[in-house]
Amino acid sequence: MPRPVTEDNGPARFLPRACPRRWKGLDGISAPIHSTGSVLIIFIAVRYVRDNMEGYRVITTAEQPSAAIRERVRHEDIASAIGRAYGELGEFIARRGLRVVGPPFVYYHSWTGEDTDLECGFPLKEPFEGEGHIRPFTLPSVRAATGVHVGPYRRLMETYAAMEKWMRSQGYEPAGRMWERYLNEPGKVPDEKLMTEIFWEIK
Repeated sequence: MPRPVTEDNGPARFLPRACPRRWKGLDGISAPIHSTGSVLIIFIAVRYVRDNMEGYRVITTAEQPSAAIRERVRHEDIASAIGRAYGELGEFIARRGLRVVGPPFVYYHSWTGEDTDLECGFPLKEPFEGEGHIRPFTLPSVRAATGVHVGPYRRLMETYAAMEKWMRSQGYEPAGRMWERYLNEPGKVPDEKLMTEIFWEIK
């Protein structure tokens, strides 16, 4: 499994709500953001039907267009990579006047012991033409195990391990791809109440 976003490399900020300001990266990197009233993050209140004691279930995800930046990074550079990506995406979305329709995500394409091929993005209402390394990306429609990690990012590995154990106990085999959505913001809720929605594709 990839090294998931931790307390140190998780998203410390999402898109800005006031303008102008600077978006502070995950490890102290700052990137200029010129936000407009048309650029808002709408954090969706999600209800989950818990059909087992762990709270995991298998669903078929819906395709979701998004704007994203893909990069292969060493594990120790994940924090700065996500920081740069969210900053650049926020500036791009504001400049284009695109509409964000859900929480930001990190999609893990693949990983090794040394690095991770990841994609940081925001789901969008409308299609757009890419610019530079910002590209259209569609979150896939797949069968996936899903659940919500509640608590600090540093404990995400525990949830991944528990989810994998549950999947195998139900006869499902995990596939390589997975992604995370960040349902609320560090700094606005205590770390113990941070909510990270995990999707893990199954074969």
